[in-house]
This record gives sequence, C-alpha cells and structure tokens, in this order.
Amino acid sequence: MKNSFFPLNDEQKRAVGHHEGPCLVLAGPGTGKTTIIVNRVLNLIKKYKVEPENILVVTFTKAAAEEMHKRFMLLEGYTNTYNQVTFGTFHSVFFKILKQYKNYKIEYLINENEKKSVIKSILNNMGLGFYGEGQALEDLLNELAYIENMLITERKFLPLSCGYSEFWAIYDQYKKYKVKANKFDFEDMVTHCYKLMIDNSQALHSLRMKYKYILIDEFQDINKSQLETIFLIADPLNNLFIVGDDDQSIYKFRGSDSKAMLRFPNQYKNTTVITLKTNYRSSKAILNSAMCVINNNSERYEKNLIACNGLGNNPYIVPIQDNEQEAQAVVLRIKELLKNGMDYSEMAVLFRTRIQSSAIIDNFILNRIPYTCSGGLSSVYNHWINNDIIGYLKASHNIDRNNNIYRIINKPYRKISKNIIANSMMYDKDMLDVMLMQNSIEMYEKKKLKKLKSSLDKIKTMNPGEGISYIRYYIGYEDYIRQWADKKNIKVKPLLEIMDEISASADRFGNIPEYLRHLNLVKKIEYEGLKEKSSVKIMTMHKAKGLEFKTVFIIGANDGLTPYYLTNDYDKGLLEEERRLFYVSMTRAKEQLYIYVPKYRYGKRAKPSRFLDEMVIYN
Repeated sequence: MKNSFFPLNDEQKRAVGHHEGPCLVLAGPGTGKTTIIVNRVLNLIKKYKVEPENILVVTFTKAAAEEMHKRFMLLEGYTNTYNQVTFGTFHSVFFKILKQYKNYKIEYLINENEKKSVIKSILNNMGLGFYGEGQALEDLLNELAYIENMLITERKFLPLSCGYSEFWAIYDQYKKYKVKANKFDFEDMVTHCYKLMIDNSQALHSLRMKYKYILIDEFQDINKSQLETIFLIADPLNNLFIVGDDDQSIYKFRGSDSKAMLRFPNQYKNTTVITLKTNYRSSKAILNSAMCVINNNSERYEKNLIACNGLGNNPYIVPIQDNEQEAQAVVLRIKELLKNGMDYSEMAVLFRTRIQSSAIIDNFILNRIPYTCSGGLSSVYNHWINNDIIGYLKASHNIDRNNNIYRIINKPYRKISKNIIANSMMYDKDMLDVMLMQNSIEMYEKKKLKKLKSSLDKIKTMNPGEGISYIRYYIGYEDYIRQWADKKNIKVKPLLEIMDEISASADRFGNIPEYLRHLNLVKKIEYEGLKEKSSVKIMTMHKAKGLEFKTVFIIGANDGLTPYYLTNDYDKGLLEEERRLFYVSMTRAKEQLYIYVPKYRYGKRAKPSRFLDEMVIYN
C-alpha cells in the first residue's frame, strides 16, 4: 500500500486494510484521517475487488469532499476506471437520491441566503424584525435547523433565540412558505430522504444494493436525521467505516450527536475499533497540554496521542489587564513574528463568541494588519443593538437622518403613534420637524419628540464613548433592552455585553464621524475582502475546526467565555462540550500557542478559565 503523501504507520495500515463489517476509527487531531479514508477506498478496489460504484464516501462540507476526491485521484495506483466512487456531502448525496426517486430539482432549493431573506420577511410581517439582524438571526436559523436535524415532532423544544410561542409561530410560517412555494431547504434534503427510505422499500433496497461500502468522515458531527438515514442504507451488510474524534464533537447547538460514536460499538456488536495515536501537527508541549485538558472529560474514549514533532515551546499563558490591552498585545506579537519571517497566513486569532472580534478588528485596522474573518463577521457590528445605537449617532450628525430616526423613534418606547410616524415619511423634510407640526399630535408626543431632538443635538457635541453612554443611561436605551429581554423571556446578559463591547470600541476614537468612517471600513472589508493575498485569520473556535496554523492566539480565556456563561455548571454534557471546544482550539496550533487571560472585562473583574487549571505544562 503506497501513498503519494507519506508512509502509513501501523494503526493507519490496519484501518486501510479493514475489509468488511463495521469499523470505528478514532482519529484525533492531526492523525491523518483523510489519508486513511482515501487509501482504504483504493484498497477495497484493488485488493478486495469491490466495484467502485458500490463505495460511498460522505463528509460534511463541499470543500472536504472535493479535497478527498482530489487526494484519492493522486494516489499511486489510481486509474480513471475508479471514478465511479461517490464522494459527496450528506446534502449532495441525499439530493441525488431525491432527484432520482422524487424528481427533486435544484432550482427549488432554498439556499442559505434565500432562507435568511424568507425568515426576515416572516419576522417583519410578525412585527419581530429585530430578530432578523446579525447574530440574533444566526441563532434563530440554528434553532430552526436543530428541529429538523433532531427529527423533533413534539413541541417540547425550548428555544433560546426568542420566546417559545414566537419561535413555533415562525417555524409554522416557514413550513407554510415551503409548501406553498413547492421548495425545500438543506435540512429537508436529509429529512425527506429519511422519509423516502421509510416509505419506499423498493428505493431503499436499490440503494442498499448500490452502496455496499459506506465511509463517513467527521462522524462526531453527525446529527440524528443523517445518522438514521445512513443506518437504513447500510443495513443489513453494515459495512460502515466511520472516522472521527469524540473529543472534537462541538456542534450540539445545531443537532450533532456527541454520543453517536460512543454508542456505535454497542449498536454493532462486531465493531472493529482502531485508534490513530500519532499526531503529525502539533509540538509535544502543545499536544500534551491539550491532552491534560481533555482528559478531564469522562464521557469519551481514552486516548494517548503521541506527537511525532519535537518538544517545542510550551503554550504561553499571558495575563493581561483587559480586552483592549489584549488586542494590543496580539498586534505586538504578530509584528514580532512577522519580523522573524512568519507569514500573516500562518497565524490565527480564535475566540469563543463573535462579539470578542471587535477589539481585534479595530486594532488590526489601526495597525494596518491584513485580516480575514472566516465565516463572516456577524459580530457586534452587525447586531441590531449596534444598529440602533449607530442610528442615534448618525441621526445626530444628519447622516441618513430620517431613516435613522424612523429606526430609533420608539427605542426606548416613546408611544409615538404609527399614524404620526407614517405621515411624517411623506415629506422630504426633517422627520422630527414634520411630526411636531402635525395637528393630530398629542401633547405627550410633542414633549417626547422635543426631548429626542434636544438629545440628538447634545450627542452631536460628544465623542463616541460619551455619546453611547448618554444613549444607554440618559436616554434610557439600556433600560429598554432590559425590559425587552424580560418581556421576551431572553437572557439579558449577552445583550448588555454587546453594549459594553460597542462602548469599548467607540472609546478608541476621538469623534463620532471618525468612528462612523471606521465602521464603514470594517463592513467594506468584510463584504469586499482585502487586496492583500496574505492575511491573519480571525474566527470563532467553532470555525477553526479542521484547520491548522503555525501560531494560534486564543483570546478571552476567562470563565464566562470559555466555558461560556450560558453553560449551566450542573449540566455536565454542556461543560464537557465547552472543554472539547477549548481542546479543538489548542490543537489548531503547530508550533506556538498564546492564550490570553484578561483580568478585567468591561471594567469588571474576570476569572481565568477553569480549563487553565487543568492544563499541565509539559516538562
């Protein structure tokens, strides 16, 4: 068994040589899982004379499927007669099945952008437009997908993105839209395929005859609907070759079943279990420190990964005063690494939540460090709270004044009637002046509008930090958010932290026009990208999975961020998922790992992450 990339080790050879029956391959970070998958496919064809069209290789992203297929074609011994092997994502494979048996057409697919647009329209029609912006929309979309991924039929699911009744009303409206438009989305590809398997025994039999050998990459990320559908197709031969790492299961929020790998050997009694132990990515010091952390999880397979690289540098635990100095420290370290010959593209900054990105982005722009936000920004700058506050700042400086006044007129609630607002939009004059001149205006409305006009005049004279404090506390925007969260039964702390982050960002600038120009630049960079070919990657810990960099910076290593404070201390499963996420972040680093621990966040004392206490520095 020869390979175009590097020789196989003993565990890899054993995995590649597996013939029939269920096999579970535990592939930790950097252990060469793609190598064993493509080599096993070739081995099935060459040694065991399996027909290429009887082999199905499934992974989770289009890029991963294409990379795997490309590497398969580069293997020594590959011929064009082997191109009948199916490489694809769950969605692409299941769509082909639906196309064959149910005449599904790609033009009826609702892509992610269209789905966002449809949900936004539903929200606006329901008077819930504030859920249709930034992270709020992302959270709602994740929970809508979760319902389908978990095959949930009873309404016992309690959403976090919005209120219970609102969530299920949105869910019902979206389903009605799909039926009326005769369309389907990515989640439907899986659930509809599952239903096809249940209802059409002839189709199921044909698929079982076609796909006699099934290989699944990143099995720890599988959700219930994907799992049940694949198990139906694999039965009764059960030639399932699953590759993954239970220690890297980090997508529970979108329905991934973290325990699927743990159950697999019990579900298939004759399962062959193979552990890939050799890590080809990280230094010994980084890998061993990461293993010390993950070993504190109890619901996992025990593993003893061995780094084939040298000892290297220990992870650098960097105490820092606050998140502003943290961002500045990252900038300084990047400049030093650059002087020593490291390229921007070999570095990444990882964080638990997207709102942490603003300090890094601001300081990168100020210091002309090129960056790329993986997966889009969708951070504090795209949040509806930020858009409200920026609405005040823009209105105070007569920037798109009427549209911004329209946005903020009842935030906080001033009881300005819809008729007064609608009538004022008919004129090409200052909206506040028009409202004040209307005959139907009530005295209390006139008083509120005069106060708003006076407030905007005052904000115009302030710097950004002062202006935002004035909006939060004097105008009463923060009280409005507290009342709104209470009414919607939503946790208020994340919303207050968004305002804290906005305030911290604004404090970096001397005047409001300068701050607004900066925000425009941030959004321009996000949507248009940078001209520089090389850039530092900025991403959440979740987005970093599957990637590797010479140098990794983990910022905000505090309790409340990692583990995230919405994680209940008494919920062992959620805490273990947070630990897995920290482990994934650590193991992205090949040579250098910097972990920053601010003493303060938004002026409040912050505790170091409990995961740091679990980390034993390798000696």
